[in-house]
Amino acid sequence: MAASDGNTDTLRRTYEVGFWVVYFFTTATIGATSVLMEYARDERTLATYEPFLWEYSSGLCTLLLIPALVTLERRFPFSEESWRRVLPIHLFATLPFSLLHVGGMVAIRKAGYAIAGSRYDFGNVAIELFYEWRKDALTYFFILAVIYAYRFYRAGRHGKASFENTSASSIKPQRFAIKRGQDTFLVAVSDIDWIESAGNYVILHCGAANYMMRATMKSIADQLDEASFVRVHRSAIVNLERLESLMPEPSGDGNLRLKGDLTVRFSRRYREALLEKLAQAGIGV
Repeated sequence: MAASDGNTDTLRRTYEVGFWVVYFFTTATIGATSVLMEYARDERTLATYEPFLWEYSSGLCTLLLIPALVTLERRFPFSEESWRRVLPIHLFATLPFSLLHVGGMVAIRKAGYAIAGSRYDFGNVAIELFYEWRKDALTYFFILAVIYAYRFYRAGRHGKASFENTSASSIKPQRFAIKRGQDTFLVAVSDIDWIESAGNYVILHCGAANYMMRATMKSIADQLDEASFVRVHRSAIVNLERLESLMPEPSGDGNLRLKGDLTVRFSRRYREALLEKLAQAGIGV
């Protein structure tokens, strides 16, 4: 994500992380106990710790890879216009995803077996890697599906927005319409703190409220006053009226501190445009 917005965002992130932790370790526990039951049913012997080590090591490594997957999705989001271009990218990404997942879980399993005084055998490397890749590819796209389903849920919960004026007029709209159920109300564009890209949608951050609308970052930028709003990241546009400080890093990237204790990430790709806008506004950096 490009930013966090205070306590509300922190709480939301906690719930999101908690969902994945609970999901994977619940699934791992069910998988491990199922293996034990199957062995007992077939009158085969198996140390109790083994299936738990297998399943938990897999679940833990998958959890650790989710941030990288989310970052890649932010860089190459699926949309009606882009899915043909980004699908091959994500298909290819399942390979390193699987290799990292398998490498991590095998390392954990070897360590666990060594502590137990035994030895873990991964089997035929080529066959097992292909076997694991098939499952990991499904897991990869399952995670993406959950991410997009969650965004649709948030869109329905917070309401969908559209600008009052979407014509080709050179006059920039001053308000956008928020539709929740049968009700529609208006919010001033000047109340936007920053705008975040979310696949086929953008999220309008307005204080403690967030609103989703179906649009691209470019289409939104074209609707906004260039003197007040500037794109600072592939996935972020900020309202300069909310800017309090700029915190650059040696890499050229950095953070912007906005009013309301908001922090938005900016990238070196957009840094010059940001500095130019600040100079035009008479703000020296």
